[in-house]
Amino acid sequence: MKPHAALMNVDILHEIFAHLALLPSRHETWLQLPESEKGNRTVLLSAALSCKTLSSPALDALWWKIDDICHLLHVLPAFHLSGQDYVLDGHITEQDWKRFDSYAKRVRYLVFHDFCTIHSSVFLRLAQLKKFSPLIPNVQAISSRPGGSGLLSVLSTSLLDLDIRPDNSDGICPTVWPCLEALPDTSPNLRTLLVQATLSPTSLKAFPRMSNIQCLYLLNARIHDLDFFYSLSKLEHLKLLVISGFEEPTATITTLKVTDAWTAQPFPALRKLVITSDAPSVFSVLFEIFQHHPLQLLDLHPQSLRIDHTLVASNLSTEWSQVIRDISSKFCSLKDLTIVGSTNGTQAPLFTVFEPLLGMHEFELIDLDFPCLPFSNADLQQVASAWPKLIKLRLTGSQGPLNATLEALMAFAVGCPKLQDLSLGFDASYTPSMGDVSIFSDELKTLDVQNSPIHSALSVARYLDRMFPNLETIHANDCNSTWSEVGVLIEMFRAVRMDQKARDAGVMERARLA
Repeated sequence: MKPHAALMNVDILHEIFAHLALLPSRHETWLQLPESEKGNRTVLLSAALSCKTLSSPALDALWWKIDDICHLLHVLPAFHLSGQDYVLDGHITEQDWKRFDSYAKRVRYLVFHDFCTIHSSVFLRLAQLKKFSPLIPNVQAISSRPGGSGLLSVLSTSLLDLDIRPDNSDGICPTVWPCLEALPDTSPNLRTLLVQATLSPTSLKAFPRMSNIQCLYLLNARIHDLDFFYSLSKLEHLKLLVISGFEEPTATITTLKVTDAWTAQPFPALRKLVITSDAPSVFSVLFEIFQHHPLQLLDLHPQSLRIDHTLVASNLSTEWSQVIRDISSKFCSLKDLTIVGSTNGTQAPLFTVFEPLLGMHEFELIDLDFPCLPFSNADLQQVASAWPKLIKLRLTGSQGPLNATLEALMAFAVGCPKLQDLSLGFDASYTPSMGDVSIFSDELKTLDVQNSPIHSALSVARYLDRMFPNLETIHANDCNSTWSEVGVLIEMFRAVRMDQKARDAGVMERARLA
């Protein structure tokens, strides 16, 4: 019987088998796919063995992703287990290479491990036999847990996404450094790179040469040379930069010289910047390269959560004041700001430290996390008036007094009509008069009250329900039972309103029919 015409169309077959293999869509990268999505390999294998028409497209999907390099190396008869390690021992014929290449060219995503059972000589011999040409020529994404030098053998010019996370607990893996140094030449089209390892000074020099990189994640990098940040500023396509591990140099930080070489817009495509460092002064030094930049997301975190009691609180407040001033003057288009402050907990940053941010009116998400934020009702009134586009606001202070009261929420109901998620500490021991609540916000769905004290669940629930009639969820630290009761009451109020609306609609419908 002649097969259906659709089954003779290779494009249709590729699409069918791509769904079976759970391949990423055009809008996803391989690094976004969960490890559990391995597809139905049994079905693909059966399809590949069923007939000649289905064989090639089914094999393409079957070999598209391999989670162990050994699956491919086993195609070579000379690759076998000797003792506890796999070795490459014996003659490899031209037919062996032809079969190996027929599968290797189909691989697009490789999960690479070489630290367990593969002898270090295997990849060296493969490179020599292949005359140092790419072992997997069309690979587009590699998720790697390297322990040896084998990663160099699987790099290719087609590589777009690379994830390197050594299993070493201390993050030190010298075998990674030669790979990073080779990347600009072996994989010039690389666009996403994640490295979770301590970096050597030589390997740091490779990153500015990755001319097509768009997303760069350097985690636990332990970078002492702040000039490295400046060296990245000429990467024209870099959109997202995450650097975890900027450490304060042993010498006193003063300034980095911005020479004539930096007259062009630094980081011209950068829209998201995430930096961690335990020294706030590092942030100010790094920001010197910017003038007026269209950055949209900025995330500043401490490298650790330790409390250093040798630091002087007033000095930290001064350092954060400088950071905030730099942000307000250099990133006027900022929409998303997260700052997790590291202080010694003896003195809270004053509201004046954050006042420069009130001149920025494009914020949609704000997350300020300091040990103590003693904002008053008047302070929060200024916040709500300055940021009318807010969708999510989180002001976290786990220590110290609460100067704001329940009345402070009214400012957000009035000034932030788009606000959906609010996290704020306030004193709810006293409930204002219900007659004062004449304006409400339909958008707020989630309220995190943190450690807010509360006296009467019923009066607070009525007040919140009047102000935020669509409130769905209330979170509180330490599972406060009174706040849990507030959540139950608000859910009850909402159900009663829905029932009343249904009854009113029924009455109107009966009146219309009459």
